[in-house]
Amino acid sequence: MKKRGVVYLNGRCVREDKALVSVFDRGFTYGDGLFETMKAQAGSVAFKKEHLARLKKGIRALRINISAIKPLFDDINNGALEALLEKNRLDNACASLRISVTRGVSDQWQGHAPSPSCRPTTVITTKPIDAKAIALCQKQGVAAVYITGYAPLTAGIKSLNFLPNVLGKGEAIRRGAMEGIFIGKDGLISEGTSSNLFIVKDNVLKTPLSGPGAALPGIMAAKVHQAAARLDIMVKVSRIRASDLESADESFITNSILEVVPLIRIEKKTISNAKRGALTALIQKHMGLP
Repeated sequence: MKKRGVVYLNGRCVREDKALVSVFDRGFTYGDGLFETMKAQAGSVAFKKEHLARLKKGIRALRINISAIKPLFDDINNGALEALLEKNRLDNACASLRISVTRGVSDQWQGHAPSPSCRPTTVITTKPIDAKAIALCQKQGVAAVYITGYAPLTAGIKSLNFLPNVLGKGEAIRRGAMEGIFIGKDGLISEGTSSNLFIVKDNVLKTPLSGPGAALPGIMAAKVHQAAARLDIMVKVSRIRASDLESADESFITNSILEVVPLIRIEKKTISNAKRGALTALIQKHMGLP
């Protein structure tokens, strides 16, 4: 029999099969919300402070009532994430944690606009992740393909409007790759479907612009910038085209679960002789990950 897990829902820990959200919740009806995904190892949540800061920034950007979210942040500061790991017997494992926040249940008000009385819905879930598979990716690298025709709907915000990313990831997998790299009509690369992108050229680390209208400001990407500063590696945030990626000496992608993974092939073009590059390995070594 499948073990029933426990989730956090609006301030309470409940059994997952009893955790119910209204069909009128705007997260379901409009994708009106956002989320954060974090990694935990042996009960310790990586970069919790940074993830919560980005979550707050996104809540403000979507104009969700931040004061109504205060109980969630209070619970997290009082150990809700760690307690949830323990309740799910993941406190000695490698696991992911996802915080989801929606605007909540609302009657129609002025068309699609939400009612001012909306009470946000807050959810935290956790599940085990395959640490051995991730370690293999970090060593051997992965392949990617270009994704065209659509881009993140709310670039720069980790919103529940994630359909382009879902479709892009599915297309990448169908085409035999692990990741899809968004490329616009202007030929500029922004990010992966679930990652930030870095390239190395002549010992200079380059990454696309982030923020509103561009790539999501990644938590792990920020840690790469910090590691590069400690190693005196020059970092340039600039416009990056497909030709830049294809002619790169090395490349890697980052996210909070995979951390730093070499990108060794884009479409049919190999990068760094299809092996992890020396600078990529150096960054991995000096990331200071928990």
